[in-house]
Amino acid sequence: MSYTVNFRVLAFVAALTLATFGILISARDSEAREARTRANAVKIAKEYLGTPYKYGGTNKRGMDCSGLVYRVFYHRMGMTNVPRTAADQWRWKGAIRRVSLGSTKPGDLVFSDFDRNGRVDHVGIAVRRDGRLQMINALRPGKKLGYLSIDKRYYVGSKRWLRR
Repeated sequence: MSYTVNFRVLAFVAALTLATFGILISARDSEAREARTRANAVKIAKEYLGTPYKYGGTNKRGMDCSGLVYRVFYHRMGMTNVPRTAADQWRWKGAIRRVSLGSTKPGDLVFSDFDRNGRVDHVGIAVRRDGRLQMINALRPGKKLGYLSIDKRYYVGSKRWLRR
């Protein structure tokens, strides 16, 4: 009888250990996929540096800030249901999660309120440049896609797209 009880306890402990190990491996795999997604987003976004600003544009002939995000994540990386505007990208609750500015990593989305009216009106893709966190973005007519420092006065939040 005691052998049966000991065997059941041992089997339970073994199952619990394997389950915990599986969860740890799954978490590491998820983090690795997210890191690859972010690195790929930065690589693709850099291909569009120098593209002229065009309101509503989503291609090399011209694009706006949310058009860059849409082009990178939807057209190039194949993520579905990517909203088209910065405000909708901020509100979207899909395969995405909010992260703090201190946790923002290259490839994350950085949202701003440049009009200072309480609404998101701008988005960029975070990059590390010259040791500083900046963003690739299309700012306004007459400008080309380029790098911009993240200004805390206009910063609203950051989001991380999740690759499943």
